[in-house]
Amino acid sequence: MAIALAMAVLVFVDNDAANTVIALVAAPAVAALLGRRAARAVGPMRTVWLLLMTHMLLLAAGDASEQLLRWIDDTAVRTVSMADLFYLLAYLPLIMAIVRLAAALAQTRVPDLLIDAAAVAVVAGLGIWQVLVVGPGTLA
Repeated sequence: MAIALAMAVLVFVDNDAANTVIALVAAPAVAALLGRRAARAVGPMRTVWLLLMTHMLLLAAGDASEQLLRWIDDTAVRTVSMADLFYLLAYLPLIMAIVRLAAALAQTRVPDLLIDAAAVAVVAGLGIWQVLVVGPGTLA
């Protein structure tokens, strides 16, 4: 709780310092906690926790590389960079963890879950596309 409060204060005081702390400390710490949880888990849930840990490690790598690029050249972050590769790759273990978790908890067949997940992803993707790419003013 104290760490969360300190991070909230740091965001308001110095946003760049908060980004640095998140990139270099917070995300790897969360990944370590997920790895510890994975070590205690058994069965299919162990795989889910390991995939979530991999997701957090890739996000941490993206944050760290973005922060490094910002320290080297602030204009490099505004374009497509190496950090974006880590951010994109982070979605793969997250999606795999969600599918495995749903399969473990629902006790249904995985192909049925994949069809449902694909339908939700397409609808969510279209909504995000409309708002972020096409523009929020064109929804009318």
